[in-house]
Amino acid sequence: MNSDGQTTEKVPTEPCRKEGSKALNCKRLQDKLDYLSREVDRLRASLKNASKAVSSANRTAHQTNKRYYDRRARHREFYLGECVYLYNPARKPGLSRKFFKPWSGPFQITANVSDLNYKILGHKDRKLVVHVNRLKAAHGYNGRESKPRTRKKGGRVRTQSPAVGGMN
Repeated sequence: MNSDGQTTEKVPTEPCRKEGSKALNCKRLQDKLDYLSREVDRLRASLKNASKAVSSANRTAHQTNKRYYDRRARHREFYLGECVYLYNPARKPGLSRKFFKPWSGPFQITANVSDLNYKILGHKDRKLVVHVNRLKAAHGYNGRESKPRTRKKGGRVRTQSPAVGGMN
């Protein structure tokens, strides 16, 4: 194969040394092989041109889609200990879409895995690694340590103040 992608070697055939109808058949066979070789070369060139056209169209479409996405994309950054809500649009079958809440939480950021991924402390102290697109800040939420503890004593629920440590 040369640099243009065309075959340079000929298909090996037996020489046509026979006389009569066999020589004619051998000549026809050689003509068919030459025709097929030219067709293969033409198809290779056509596929190469099509591949270039598709590659160019994909590149253009990618740039267009990136431009549309970047219009609304915003850089978000969260800090360790910050509280966030987690977006999970998957709902269990049979549950009403009307009452489904895709945002759950708040969860606490425990580590910054990369620029786009964060490790959060999920339910039952389960650690999850999630993409920044699935997180939003929980404004006005003070975190887990600010929740007052409740304990039952004699059938009544009493809250313990975190600052004083006494009963209310």
